[in-house]
Amino acid sequence: MIQNAPEVLKKLECEHPNAFPLGWREITPNEFARSQFMTYSSDFEDYRQMLPEKGEKRKEFLTYDHYRKTYLPQAMSARCYFYADGTGLAISTFISTFCWNMTRPIRYFAFGCSHFYEELSYDESRKRGLYHAGNCYHVNECKKCKHINSYDSSD
Repeated sequence: MIQNAPEVLKKLECEHPNAFPLGWREITPNEFARSQFMTYSSDFEDYRQMLPEKGEKRKEFLTYDHYRKTYLPQAMSARCYFYADGTGLAISTFISTFCWNMTRPIRYFAFGCSHFYEELSYDESRKRGLYHAGNCYHVNECKKCKHINSYDSSD
């Protein structure tokens, strides 16, 4: 749902189109093949040409030559797939070089929180104002980012 895009981008601190999302990390092709990409549709996707951070936040570059020698070699283009839970996946064939090279490997990335969920009881869910149908209904909260995930496991 594209209407969620601003909240997800803000959560990942990547509202600027040249920013890497929080938690950017390379994953193996096997990890990508077993990821949510193969099961769920992303909420939205974005093509990004990302620049590395300078210090805590990216600053304006002193000169074009400084930019070209220092930052451009670390730049990356990727197709990013964002999910409503604040996570995402990306595929990149371009690590900045000045000529197109068809032999560059495809690289895979994940970003956002690596969720660690803990199940909430029926009473705890109700106390916090969360819907919980009981029996085969499960409400989980990520211990790291506090994202709530719920599902019905009945057949």
